[in-house]
Formats: sequence, structure tokens, C-alpha cells
Amino acid sequence: MQARENTGPSLMNRKVAELLYPGHCGYSSETGGIMADLRRLTAQQVRDYHKSYYRPDNLCLIVAGKVDPAHIFETLKPVEAKIVSKGELPKMKRPWSSPVPPFTETQQVTITFPSEDEDSGSAAVAWRGPACDNFETASALRLLWKYLTDSSVSPVLKSMVDIPDPFASDVSFNFYENSVFLQVLKFNGVPTSKLSQLQDKFFEVIKNVVADGLDMDRMASVINRTRLKYLSSLETGPHEKIAFIFISDFLYGKDGELEAAFSEVKRYEALLAKDSQFWIDLLKRNLLDQPFAFVLGSPSKEKAKQIADTDAARIAAQKEALGEARLVELEEALEKAIESNDVEIPAEELEKIPIPNASKIPSIPVATYRNLPSSSDNSPQLTALLKKSANVESEGDIVTPPFFIQLDNVPSVFVELTAYIDTEAVPDRLRPYIELYNKILFEIPVRKDDGQVIGHEEVVKQLVADTVGYSSTIGFGGGSFACGTFAQLIQVHLKTEVSKYKRGIELLKDLLWNTQFTKDRVEINVQKLLNEVPSVKRRGMEMVFADSRLFSFDSAHSNHPVSNLVRQQVFLTDVLKRLQDESKQQSVLDELEEFRKALCHPQNIRIQAAGNFIDNLSDPMSPWLNTFLPERFRTDKKYVDTLSPVKFSSEFRTDSVKNNSSEKVTDILSMAAIESSYLAQFYPGPTSYADEDISPLHVLIEYLTTMEGPFWKRIRGCGLAYSYGIRLKVEQGLLYFILFKSVSLVKAYEEARNIILQFANNEVQFEETGLAAARSSTIFSVISREETAASAITQSLVNYFRGAGSNESQRILANIAKVRVEDLQRVLVKYFVPLFDPAVTNVVAAVPPAFADDTRNHFVTKYNKKANVVESLDAHFGAQH
Repeated sequence: MQARENTGPSLMNRKVAELLYPGHCGYSSETGGIMADLRRLTAQQVRDYHKSYYRPDNLCLIVAGKVDPAHIFETLKPVEAKIVSKGELPKMKRPWSSPVPPFTETQQVTITFPSEDEDSGSAAVAWRGPACDNFETASALRLLWKYLTDSSVSPVLKSMVDIPDPFASDVSFNFYENSVFLQVLKFNGVPTSKLSQLQDKFFEVIKNVVADGLDMDRMASVINRTRLKYLSSLETGPHEKIAFIFISDFLYGKDGELEAAFSEVKRYEALLAKDSQFWIDLLKRNLLDQPFAFVLGSPSKEKAKQIADTDAARIAAQKEALGEARLVELEEALEKAIESNDVEIPAEELEKIPIPNASKIPSIPVATYRNLPSSSDNSPQLTALLKKSANVESEGDIVTPPFFIQLDNVPSVFVELTAYIDTEAVPDRLRPYIELYNKILFEIPVRKDDGQVIGHEEVVKQLVADTVGYSSTIGFGGGSFACGTFAQLIQVHLKTEVSKYKRGIELLKDLLWNTQFTKDRVEINVQKLLNEVPSVKRRGMEMVFADSRLFSFDSAHSNHPVSNLVRQQVFLTDVLKRLQDESKQQSVLDELEEFRKALCHPQNIRIQAAGNFIDNLSDPMSPWLNTFLPERFRTDKKYVDTLSPVKFSSEFRTDSVKNNSSEKVTDILSMAAIESSYLAQFYPGPTSYADEDISPLHVLIEYLTTMEGPFWKRIRGCGLAYSYGIRLKVEQGLLYFILFKSVSLVKAYEEARNIILQFANNEVQFEETGLAAARSSTIFSVISREETAASAITQSLVNYFRGAGSNESQRILANIAKVRVEDLQRVLVKYFVPLFDPAVTNVVAAVPPAFADDTRNHFVTKYNKKANVVESLDAHFGAQH
């Protein structure tokens, strides 16, 4: 809790809850506890609380998945019999059943949070209501908030974010489903000079909506899209979606309400018939006519010093009050408690738990067709469909597009269209535009093939109307200023209804080739990106990875360092200056056009289209043949025949990473915005997914880091760090050790290192019971990658980029099942021992300023490493730039 108690988001959330739920109310409490309270908490208080509430009549067991209900109930019978045999339980007042104290007066509060960068803060405006059983009003409010905030054409974003001098970099809305709901609108990346203006501007926007009425065409589009997203969530995350409805019903529901809870789609359909006045009345009744809380979060350098000084004084006073003798007694008591807690579970008890048979776990069927010359994995069913639609007898006679395309047939009522664009052809001098290109792709005008220009607002409206979702990332799972796996790719994704398959292809074509870079749209999005930077700089783990990627990968050609947030800040600041200079602004637009021209060539593009083609589409290939490519690329050239493999990030590793004899980096980032510490240490790992060491490494990682495993007991269990991890990144060719939210970084680091060395020196032995459990958990993690149609689609193309076949999962599962103790010992010595040898690894840590020198000195004195304390992130990254 110490790691986040005084962060901006935590302070803001807590203040909102305190204001909206005054007095004695659980909703105003911090779930994990406040540090001051935790320090006073006694073991007996914890026992009493547990005895009062952790009881079978206060329990709801939810099983979601492909299960046999009869088998579940039969399995539970002995458990229920044991509960009944203990007799009647003491009376208990049901939690969350008390009335919520009233909130009657509007309040505006400013809080400060620690930050070195005082350029931007945040804000939140919050209301209470409706009651949890008012399903109709809750559904209508969800839709109203989407109308107000869902895109750059929504009233709030259009007036406050998507402008040359924005009030925020982004706006987000959350519904907290308490017994009386909490509605919270958050403004992120607010320039500090505009914090005081925010409340008036926001209510000016809302009152204008009331005066002008709603755009009912757009509201209809919002409702339909929300309905489709709800249905989509039942495909992409059915277990969570269903479970959360049951949890809410268990906490607050009355008899007969469960059916209403599951009728969200019906309510959306009914709301389509409502007119503008209905929505205006809803807005007035629930927002304008209700008291609210407006909380401003202001960054403060001084706040960080105050927190550090207060904590240092607290520790000193505690030491003095206890005295040396008492401190020794308490240390001995703590060590005994830890020893007692670490008593091993008897092996015979663990062996009673059956290991599930992975072969009995059903998988999502994926049938694939690729138009590669050498493809051997093509599905007979898809091939037959394409032959039928093309009216040909032979697979060789099927006419396919000149670019790479992969069709994946999956059980889904939606279609997913994704362009994977290789950035290899982009000149290095233009590569820094990658973040800006990603940001503006969906928010700029389009010039159609017939010359018609569609303004950016209409483009956004069409995307909302015709898709279930759209996104663009750098690599798989990338985010702002951070690339995902296969970082040399830009991934542009659309999800549509089956009936809009062709329309989705048209939209994808427009996004790649027909968008128009204009000065005002580029300038607005540059400013939004710049406003995001300060909040990212306050996140310890993100800054650790931002630094590590700078010296791990080629600084000019790899997208990892190019996307570094401080490098981007320097680059975008220069772009903004050029845009504001009439003599230079055209050069920015020309460079963006040159960037796109180099990027969006059919030679660089791989298309994946996924859906239930066999049942729902008689001719899935023709729209790609007839619609997608611009005329200038319609030649006899078969781009797919000369595709270059996508480069792994490992191909751009620097000598600092690859070469054990090179000078290693140890950076200690001193960050005033954090109270706990973060660390990443990394070493070269396998660079091919076919490497025989990969399965043993995954099992070893699971063995060491599993709950109640060696790392859990000796790092988290001893309170040295909230979390830890060892990550194998094959695409990067790196193995990482990570500490997350550590209150004693040096101790946690040394404890982890001791664990590895004890196994390496055979002071601690690998156990067969633990190995069996680790194999089972690793098998589950592999299977869970493909647990839904959406994840199976992604894994299908990931396997292609990895150079693997359609049976990749089966191959991995077979290899995991073969892992033995000697395999764990072999890969531990080969990879983990050097990973924890500071002489051959690079280390980056982010720590509070008070711990920076001590952390550096530890690495210098114990390991004779050159270590650098980074006082200024801007100066540090700027120097590397």
C-alpha cells in the first residue's frame, strides 16, 4: 500500500470517496488499508474480522466455464456436509446492507501529490446515484456518459481536449456499482495553469448540451455500438462478464432481480426509442440538479519532501520509543512468525490434489487459410469455401490478393480485420513520427478515391457507427510510449458486425491510404501527446523499462528506444514549434506523408481477417481483391511472394546486452513521485521460439515464482516487495528479473539472488511435487492464451510471426510435459545464475530520492559496479538522445 498511497490517482480516488460517502461508510475506505491504520492493526483484530465475515453463509461460489453442473454439485457435497456438521452459526448483520449516509452539499477540494514535474495535474468530478436496483436509470446514464465522452466528437472531448490549447490530454468515465452508485469523470494531463478553470468550463459544456439538445443520430450510433460491445464482451471475456453480474446480485440483489441484471441489451434496445428531451431530463435530474464533488489534483515537488521527512521522523520516533532491547525482541518475534508461516505443506497433502488432464480441456477451433506460396497449414474447410466462391476445382486456381492475407475461421458473430504493417522500410530520420502517426490515425480527414473530402468529425462518427471497436498499437499489446511484442510492427485493428465486413475493409483502406495530414489536426494531437508525458514520468516501473530499452536496443532503428517518452517529448516539442512557424509547418506535413508512403506499401502489409466465414460469408476473399488496394498498387506484382520476415527485437540488441565482456549499465533513477522502489535486471535469453530451453525455462519460472513458492515466501511473504517476477521475452531475446513496489529494494534483490545461488549450489533441491505443480500451471497458462475466439485469433498470427505451425500449442504442451528436475537445474545454471550476476547484467532501479545513494552504494561496494544516480530524467534521457 505504501507504493501507491500518496500517488496522484490514489489520493484523488480516496478524496472522491470520502466526500461522496461521508461519515461511517465502507465505500469511503481504502480497500488495502491506510498505512497509519495498518501500522496500528493487531493480529487479534485481523482474527476477529476474519471470524465475523469469512463464513459460509457470507460466501458466494461462482463457477464459470465449460463445466458439468452435476459433477460440481457432487464434488461440493462433502464440503457442505462438513459445514452443516458444525452447527448453527452466530447471527451476523449482512455487510453492505446499512443505508448509505446522505451527500447533500457540493464541494470543491484541491489536493497535492508528489511529483518532480509540476506541469500537469488531474481532476475528477463525481456524483452519487442511482440506487443499484434502478437498472433502467443506470443503463441510460452509461449511454449518456458515452455520448458525452466516448470520442473526439463527443461534447466534452470536442470542447476540452480536441482543441489547440486543451484543458486535458484525456477524459475517462467510471461507474462504481455500489449500493448507491458512484459516477466519476476524470480529467488526465490537465495543465496546472488550467486546473482552476476546469470546473466552469466543464459545466459550460454540459449546459450547452442541454440548450442545444442531443444529436440523436449520434446517440443512436452510441447505443448500437454499446449493445454490440456488450455482446462482444460475452465472447472475449464471458467468465468475468457473467461473474461480475452474479457478484453484484450477491452483494445487493433482492429476490427476482437477477433476470433484470442480465437484461442490459433489452434496455439498450428500448432506449433507442427515446427522444432528445428524455436525455436532457436525465442529464438535468442526475447531474445538474444534484450535488457533486470537484477534486483537483495539483503536482508538488515540496509534497514529496514533506512525505519523506514525515516518514523519517516517524521511524526515528518509533526507534526511540521502543529502545534497542525492545527492537531486538520484536525482530526475534518477527523471525519466529516468518519461520512458522513458512512451514512446508506436507507432500502427501499436496499429492492428494489431482493434476488435471490437459488433453481434456476443449480448445477454440481455428481454421486458417494463408495465400503464401508454401503454406501447408491451410484448412480444407476454408479452401473448399474459397474454391466454391471462385467457382474453381483446384486450390491452385483460387484467385487471392497480391498482398499477404490470412483468413481465420472462428466461432464468432463478429469479424476482426487487422493490418500488421512492418516499419522496416521507414527511414530512421522519420521513425520518431511513429507515436504521432499512431495517435492521429483515426482522427484526421479522409480524401476518398473520387476526390470527396470527409472531415475528421465525420470520420470519427463513421468509425463509431460502423465498428464495434478500433485501435492502433506498436506491436502486440503496446501502449503510449511503449511498444509491445514484435515492436517493428504497427497493428491497425477494426472489429465489425458480419454484415459490415465489406464496409470494414473500406474503412481500413481509407485509414491506410486516404487520410489527410492537416496542420490543425496534427497540432492538436501533438499537444495531447505532450500532455500525457508528465503522468507517465510518475510511474516507477514504466520509467525503469523506458530507461532499459534505451540502451538495450539500437537507438535509431528499433522502435523500442524511438518510442521512449522523453525522447518523444523532445521530438514532439520541436514538431510543435515547427507547426506554429508558418515557414516550417509544411515540412512537418510533408515528413508525415513521407513516413506514411514508406510505411503503407503492400510489400510491408500483412492482413488478418477473422470470423465465422464458413457459416456467415459465402465469399470472404472478393472484397479484398476488389476493394482494398488503391489503384496505383493494382499491378501484376505479387507482393506476397517476396515478403521479408518480420524482424525480432532481439536483432536490434546492443553490445551492452549481447556481450558479457562489455561495460554494463546500472542506473538508479531518483524519483520524487514514488515511495516504493522498482527494479529490472536483464540478461540474454533464447531468441528462437523453437529453442529447446524455452519449455524448461517457463516451468522453472513458475516453480520459483508461484504462490507459496521460494520467491513468494522469501520476498513477498517477508514484506520486502509487493510483487516480483522473472519474465522470458523470446522476441526481445531477454530474460528479466523484476521487483515491483519494494519497500526494501536491496534486501529483496539479495534475497532473490540467494535463492538462485542456493539452487545452483544444490543447497536447496528441486522437488518432484513442486515440479508437477509447475508443469500443470505452465500448461494452464499456455491453454489460457486461446481460451476465447478473440485470443485464439491473436495467437494464430503470433504463431505465424514466431515461425511456428498451426500445431504450436500442442508442441509446447508436449514439451512442457517432458520437463524434468535435471532440465530445471540445467537452465537455472545456464541463464538464471548469470541473470543474477551483476557483473554481466544491466540493472535499472527507480527509487525514492532518500534511497538513491544507498542503492547505488550497494552495487558499487558489493559488486564493484559502476552505478549512476539519475537526478533528472529529462537530462538523462536527453543526453542519451
